[in-house]
Formats: sequence, structure tokens, C-alpha cells
Amino acid sequence: MADESGGWRGILKDISKKLGCVGKKASDDFSKINSNWPEILGDEVLERFCFPEYFRDGVLGVKVNSSSALNSLVMKKGEILARAQELVPSANIRGISAAR
Repeated sequence: MADESGGWRGILKDISKKLGCVGKKASDDFSKINSNWPEILGDEVLERFCFPEYFRDGVLGVKVNSSSALNSLVMKKGEILARAQELVPSANIRGISAAR
């Protein structure tokens, strides 16, 4: 629930936490991940079905819209993680969690 003492700021903080954007650094890192997503993913076809959903505690959450895309993402997870670490080193991405 929202922090009652913070009014609308508390509500925005709660929403940001739920979206994985806790604090300015996490928000900046998630923004960098989003802007580099095509290069991080490295697959134009897969890009149509996968998108970053959150970044929290070093884990990049990826939403996948098809079973075959999920299988492809899982198979390429190591490559994707390496590219993400290279392209957005400030984020210190340690893992990827993919779900439909």
C-alpha cells in the first residue's frame, strides 16, 4: 500500500518498486536496457515477442509472448546476458528471468 505520509509521492514510489525501478540508478539502468534492447537481444524475430519487463536486484525480467520465443530465449540466455553486461555495464546484470 502507498505510504500515507508521502501522499502522491508515496504512491509513485510504490508503483516504481513494483515495476522494478527502485531509485534513480535502477530507473536509469532499466532505461538503458530498454534503449539497447535490440542489440542486447540480437535477434530481430525474437525482438517481436520479447521485451524487458523489470530490472530488480540484478535480475532482468523478460516478458515473452509465445512458447517458441520462450524456448529460443532460454537457449540464447547466456549470449543475451553477456551482451547485456557488455552494453549496460553500470547495471551489473547478473541474471535473466523469462516468463510468458
